[in-house]
Amino acid sequence: MQYVKKQKLHERQIGDRQLQIMSDGTIELSPKGGKVVITGDLEVTGSSSGVTDPLIYYVSTQGNDENDGLAGGADRAKASVKSAVEAAPPGSTIKVAPGDYYEDNPITLKERMTVRGDSLRNTQIFPKNSSSTIFYMDCACYLFQLTFRGLQDPGWCAEIRPGALVTVSPYVQNCTNMNGPWLNDGTEFVPFQTVQIEGVPAGARPIENDPTVPLAKRINVNGGGNGMLVDGNQYDQRSLVFSFVADAFTQIAQGGIGFHITNFGYTQIVSCFSVFTRIGFQATKGGYLSISNSVSDFGTFAIIADGVFDKVYTTARPIQDYTSKVGSITVNSTGGGYQQAPTVVIDPPSSAGGVTATATATVDLQRGEVTGITITNQGTGYTSQPTITFVGGGFSVSASATANLLTNKSIVVDSLRDIPQTGSIIKFDGDPIKYYITGNDITQQPFIYDETICRRDVARIIDAVIGDIVMGTNYQAISAGRSYLRATSQKVLKQQ
Repeated sequence: MQYVKKQKLHERQIGDRQLQIMSDGTIELSPKGGKVVITGDLEVTGSSSGVTDPLIYYVSTQGNDENDGLAGGADRAKASVKSAVEAAPPGSTIKVAPGDYYEDNPITLKERMTVRGDSLRNTQIFPKNSSSTIFYMDCACYLFQLTFRGLQDPGWCAEIRPGALVTVSPYVQNCTNMNGPWLNDGTEFVPFQTVQIEGVPAGARPIENDPTVPLAKRINVNGGGNGMLVDGNQYDQRSLVFSFVADAFTQIAQGGIGFHITNFGYTQIVSCFSVFTRIGFQATKGGYLSISNSVSDFGTFAIIADGVFDKVYTTARPIQDYTSKVGSITVNSTGGGYQQAPTVVIDPPSSAGGVTATATATVDLQRGEVTGITITNQGTGYTSQPTITFVGGGFSVSASATANLLTNKSIVVDSLRDIPQTGSIIKFDGDPIKYYITGNDITQQPFIYDETICRRDVARIIDAVIGDIVMGTNYQAISAGRSYLRATSQKVLKQQ
């Protein structure tokens, strides 16, 4: 067979190392001047390492979770967000290509980790565990341009990782929570596809209260997956902030909750819209929700604020005797057989100089029952609920009632370790009553004693004094003292 040389790849010369075929079969190309010129089309097969960044990971529907995730091609990218998050170090960015991703949630982010979708409309996250939270976020984490689909109550798109120590708020921006409506059997209704009545073609809208429809196929009014939960009790209590931030995080969650802030959690939201939700924006137990340029449409409730914070401040001491008045009286039992209004007797207060409260009863003579009690004098000096008795009136069955004290009042306290916020509860030693705080006026910053910090600072002051004794100066002692008195930790935290 005649050998024909079709093409000259390179004109070899003695000592020329511009083109080398290595022992392992790889080819090293090192042209003079470092420049390669290619004319015509170039086709490359196989893989190339290329330039990678150890803090940028890639996810693609064409990828594989066995890949390292450090490049965007099918041979390097991960196939799931969860795999990329688990492989990536703190502070990294996960870039998600367009596609539908069915994730084994929950996905727990590390500190300062970003998950960034290529396009809001084309990058969708479907949870395999539809009633569980999708993302648990840590300090300074960021979700961007993702659409969450197929989420059911009580699952959330995003909430804080339990125990996270947060100094910078997690952030959700330009994302959408779109799910529902859900049927009672856990089926997500799809227009013109979901059959609710056997033998009847699927329609455009779901059926809610039609008795001819089986209960399992009716709408679950609380079934929708929820948007963002900010629970202050889930944070490491050393955190500077118990907060989240959201911008353009849209909730189209039929029957779900858009935003729920509780237990002194704090959230600032801008341009966030809730549509068809059971509750658009909810703050409970001292939760603080700052809402700007946002709207709630078509749902059951737009904004709800309810409840008090359940943590009680017990270190405060009142510096004056605090007492109360009788604010109202509740009739527990109307009694029977009354022929005239009985005399209402209220026990006197326990405080010296207090005034006994008085009241009169109203009777329905046709039924012979006590129908109401009017307070004529609220009295003063009450530290506990007084007993109420009814005297006379010709009853056959005595009525009963309970006095309700006015507990929302001004009380001056000292020895606070921290500042109780509006919505919290304060309680004093030896007093069973819990006082709900409607406002506070701080005249002196609380003193916070920390033995570790105190030992450290005292040691530094002693070192400064010893140094001055040795040197015969006073500069170090003065500087240390001034530094120690410069500001309280509370002041520094407020400035931050």
